[in-house]
Formats: sequence, C-alpha cells, structure tokens
Amino acid sequence: MPLVVAVRDAYRSEWQRAWLRRLTEQRPDAVVVAVGMPDDAELVPGPVVLTHGAGRVNTEAAAEVLAGRAAP
Repeated sequence: MPLVVAVRDAYRSEWQRAWLRRLTEQRPDAVVVAVGMPDDAELVPGPVVLTHGAGRVNTEAAAEVLAGRAAP
C-alpha cells in the first residue's frame, strides 16, 4: 500500500525539502498531496496531487481522488 503524505509549501524551507527528498527516496511508492503552492510538485519524482489550497474542500477533493471516487 502506498504512503500518502501531505505537505504545505515545502519548497520554502530547506529542512522540509530535505525531509521530502529523503522520504521519497526511502518510499518511492509515496504519493504527495501538495496542499499549498503547486511548487511542491517539483520536489518529488513520483505522483503528486495538487489541491491549490489547504481548505477543507480542497483536502476532501484530494481524498476523493486518492480513493478513486473522483477524476484527477
């Protein structure tokens, strides 16, 4: 089962970028949900869900996509 991890604006902080790199190296099956700026998508080689915001409706929409109940 893949690991799903949510990040918010990780591109802004070196420690967050490093953490995300290490995570995706150790777990290449990880799916990243970027709940802030879409710039976080450039930090990982694998699949990314972009929510373009951290509001409830955004995170619920991401959950629907991840569960296969909505189209990406």
